Amino acid sequence: MVKWLGLTRAPPMAAPPGRSFGGGAVVSSMSPGNVDTVLIGGQIKKRNGQLVGVDVDKVSKLVQESRDRTVAAAKYERVKL
Repeated sequence: MVKWLGLTRAPPMAAPPGRSFGGGAVVSSMSPGNVDTVLIGGQIKKRNGQLVGVDVDKVSKLVQESRDRTVAAAKYERVKL
């Protein structure tokens, strides 16, 4: 039974016409940006290249805050660019 399904939207150079890709080749040669739609357990998790039901700005903020806490705890001085 299939538990998940991903549909890709690949540019011509990522998946040239006439080439057969196995599942592993698709996963290793493409990026998340090539994934158009993802269904997991019958629920749409990504549609038209956008995550569904995820506040990307909030997640990004939480990741940055976590990074800042980790760097501070390690007493690591970040290089200013």
